[in-house]
Amino acid sequence: MSQVAALQLPREEYAYQAVRDMIVRGELPPRAQIVQEEVAERLGISRTPLRRALVKLAAQHFIDLSPRHGAFVKSFEPEELASIFEIRAVLEGLVCRCATKRVEAKHIAYLRSLMREAAASVSATDWSKYREADIEFHTYLVDVANDAHLKGVVESVQVLSLSLAQGLLRPPSDTLPEHLEILDALREGDADEAERAMVRHIRRTIDDIRARAPLQLAARSIIDELAATVMRGVALVVRYADHAIVIAQDRHHRPLLEPTALHGSAAHDVLFADTVDGAKVKEHTLAAPVRHVGHVAAALVLIGEASDAATIAGLAPTLEQHAQRIGARLEGTAT
Repeated sequence: MSQVAALQLPREEYAYQAVRDMIVRGELPPRAQIVQEEVAERLGISRTPLRRALVKLAAQHFIDLSPRHGAFVKSFEPEELASIFEIRAVLEGLVCRCATKRVEAKHIAYLRSLMREAAASVSATDWSKYREADIEFHTYLVDVANDAHLKGVVESVQVLSLSLAQGLLRPPSDTLPEHLEILDALREGDADEAERAMVRHIRRTIDDIRARAPLQLAARSIIDELAATVMRGVALVVRYADHAIVIAQDRHHRPLLEPTALHGSAAHDVLFADTVDGAKVKEHTLAAPVRHVGHVAAALVLIGEASDAATIAGLAPTLEQHAQRIGARLEGTAT
């Protein structure tokens, strides 16, 4: 939101849009606490319009708001998130069908360049530009469709923003070709294929969400217990194709790693080594493999500072036990 636009809004609406944008952009990630004093100061407003904005955001499921515990960015259960993406698949498929009638060469050229340049910028530790491009791609097509009724429905149910707020769920190497397939269908003026391509794109993410759900749910209580016990960052890192994805955070609900920030770390070693000989310490990180049906499905990871290396190394047996418990829960054999 530009400063000029912000000055033209009532303070409550300005606060609503600003916080909502911070959530969608990932600046406030899922489960992050919204410290009202800090946000109000940053926005240059009092806490009263901010509180009203947070109530509106809570009603739209962007945040969880409690008088006792404060405001936290909502983190959806796997099936909740899958449901949101199911609605997105229908609505965005229709967006593509409508956009086929109005799309111009300049629109396709812009989106193609946007996605390719963003994909080229992806590094081992930073997907931020691709995330921003992904948001722009999907919201831009809604504008290209230029259907007031459809746009109103998309905005009213908030499914696009809510799902984008959860961050990228699949790596750019998977999703870039899918974005380009959508653009190819739009360029050819094939409304049926444009709709199908968008639906395929979104439903592949739904499959991924559901595939990772059992591991995420099995690990949740152990992650919380371990983080509270050792007072350090804890993450569960899941292997997905040739990528590693963090699906858990520390006890303060802060994200610990970018999705691909695992190259050269112990988690990367555990997940991608040809043979796994137990937990390893490297770069002040300790990782233990989680085995599922005889294969390494994930790594349970402790992350510390240089001064913590010796202490973290001593926690290897405990970490391995927790990893075994997660594996047992996956098999349904844990008590």
